[in-house]
Amino acid sequence: MLAASEIRIGVVIAGDSVIDDVVVAHFVKLAGLNPSNISIKHVPNDTQVVMGVLFFAEYTDVDGVVVIANQAGPDWLICMQKALYDLQIQWRLILTI
Repeated sequence: MLAASEIRIGVVIAGDSVIDDVVVAHFVKLAGLNPSNISIKHVPNDTQVVMGVLFFAEYTDVDGVVVIANQAGPDWLICMQKALYDLQIQWRLILTI
């Protein structure tokens, strides 16, 4: 099992929000993660979240992916979860929404 300081995390942030970057920094501090092991990928909007996750799956060697999205509607969430679950199965990813 990896120690918290060894875990590599990819973070997909929908939209360019400074607040979201602050949330990620706080998350890193609370979890005891090494900031140099955190990769952040900004995507233009919530509809591009799956492409951001796919980027981490194909081009990086992260241990897990965290998604920060602004959309909160139940229809969007169901569609997004289905797409992300499909990626989890295909790439054996660990995702947190």
